[in-house]
Amino acid sequence: MEQFAKLKSEAQSLSAGFVFSDRITYALFRAIQDFSTLDRARTRGVFTLDSPIPDIENLEYTKQELRAALIRLVEEGLAAQVFLIEHDAERRELFLRPCYVARPGNVDYSTEHIFEELMRQSASSIQSFIETLPPIDPEALREQLVRNSQSAGATPDSLGGNLLINPVKSIVSVSFDLLPPESLLSEGRKQIVTILKKRNAIIELTGLGYMPVRADDVQTRYEVAAAVLREKAIGLAGANTELINELMRVQREEESYIARSFVPGNTEYSVRRANLIKSHLSEPGESDLPYPGALACEIVLHASGPTQRLYTSKWEKEMDDVYSSILEPLRRPDVHPTQQIRYFNESMVDQIPGIVWQRLTTSPSLLFGEWETSVGTVRILMRKDANVVRHLVDAFAQLPASEQWKILALRNLIDAHPEVFQTLFQRKDFKDSYGQLLRTAYWPLIPWYIRLFLAIGFRGLQDNGFARAKAKIAEEQRDLAESNRRRRDAALLASKRATQSEPSSQRESANRMPIGKKLELVMDHLYFGQLKPPILPEVFAHMDGVSTMDLESHLNEAGYRFIPVEDGDMVLYPVDQEWRIRAARLRRVYENYEADPSDAPGIAGRVEALNKLLSRSFSEAQKAGRGSGHREEEPLLY
Repeated sequence: MEQFAKLKSEAQSLSAGFVFSDRITYALFRAIQDFSTLDRARTRGVFTLDSPIPDIENLEYTKQELRAALIRLVEEGLAAQVFLIEHDAERRELFLRPCYVARPGNVDYSTEHIFEELMRQSASSIQSFIETLPPIDPEALREQLVRNSQSAGATPDSLGGNLLINPVKSIVSVSFDLLPPESLLSEGRKQIVTILKKRNAIIELTGLGYMPVRADDVQTRYEVAAAVLREKAIGLAGANTELINELMRVQREEESYIARSFVPGNTEYSVRRANLIKSHLSEPGESDLPYPGALACEIVLHASGPTQRLYTSKWEKEMDDVYSSILEPLRRPDVHPTQQIRYFNESMVDQIPGIVWQRLTTSPSLLFGEWETSVGTVRILMRKDANVVRHLVDAFAQLPASEQWKILALRNLIDAHPEVFQTLFQRKDFKDSYGQLLRTAYWPLIPWYIRLFLAIGFRGLQDNGFARAKAKIAEEQRDLAESNRRRRDAALLASKRATQSEPSSQRESANRMPIGKKLELVMDHLYFGQLKPPILPEVFAHMDGVSTMDLESHLNEAGYRFIPVEDGDMVLYPVDQEWRIRAARLRRVYENYEADPSDAPGIAGRVEALNKLLSRSFSEAQKAGRGSGHREEEPLLY
């Protein structure tokens, strides 16, 4: 800035004829110069009119004399007035401290650098202030957004609360000791806003103002705005047929995405919806001017980035948790080796996110194999450890005939990874045990007449019999693999055809999602998105387009449970084939629950009731599991 460029050193000023005519002026200049360093700025050690002046600490002088000396230094270009914004945590407000700098004696930086550092410190104060703002009230926010969607007349000043803030409101002339140049105010505001934007502390809502961003409520702001926009979009479009058609296409694609399994939250569709409304409703060339629904649109457009990062981070953590919950029992040292192999039928694999399954099958600590059966493909995961196979060979000797396919599946794993088991086959006792185990599995597959010769002690046909058994196994596996592949392909094709043949009219599109699927999505959103176990009226409130009678009927038919709590009946998932999976996820999410002061009354009681039920459920499951000889057939827990 010009005022910094004109600052002089003491030598330059003296050579130009300036004379320090009194002790106060010179002492003041020396004190300001001592404070004019980057290190002082970084620690907010700034010089103000209240700062001590060592050279005249024993001299009596008035505030007016000090002010007159300061004006003389500023006019001569030996000092410049700047400022620092600070946060009063007790009063929860920001205030401006006018301060002064001189040309620094260090040639490595300039007065401009000191000013920029003061602006960074000011931005940090504003961030601290933002963190003390009360959490956003979703209902109050919704009311404001609905009101704004009905009229473009809602200005930032009339929106109230902490929805929008002016982070540089305190930078005004009256807060300074001396009248500041306008360039100082405008440059300071500009730098602070730029810094806050880069730090993702504020979002500029075009034509409206600045929205504070906090990790604990940016998602709430986005989701409330996105919900209002989804609800009001068609109404905002009015008679604009082109816009209505575009909005309906976005709605169909969004529903299709939501219906998919194991996908993260996605802000794409709300952003597209907001852009469509903005482009059609804002005046040409005047997109900064408010229009009906502008507030919801701008929040969606600018809060979508941080929210998407939160969605992705949460989804990645969930995937990591699922991955660890399956992997860890297979490689924990305290688990018996015979429990370090798991069998997954096709329906169990379908319950595992694809990205997690891929990580499991390529994990360097596991071995992966497949075995074809008449009812589908069984996938196998086993700890990559020769000791596991040694124990399995001993344990598999006791398998009933119906499970002896596990012996052949184990042989496939061993044959596919000879380098892992090389040392094991150097032990004669293992080779004998393994050979006898394979003989047990091969025996029923050897032609009866060869078995007859072998039974009476004629060993000459033994190798031939085993070769025939192996060939029969290989042929059966090929045939079953092809049959299972065709069945899966046919099911996938039928699913695609069903999707393509769905009606596309507005009414049918809005209602095509089955009640059951919609209810699952609502329950998942309430339990895992909002972290608020719902009572019956709250579930009803989220089931748009579904009558109370239809919903009650479905809840009863599907076996949803109602748990009495202090504020009503809490709705819980049914005990079906997915209950253990959901129960494990619920337990992981709620076992360390801490009450939030902003939670509605009764939430803590619902969580307590839920945890008691889950604890009892898991205790009973563990008791049942200890007596089971077929753990691989139990529903997968994660």
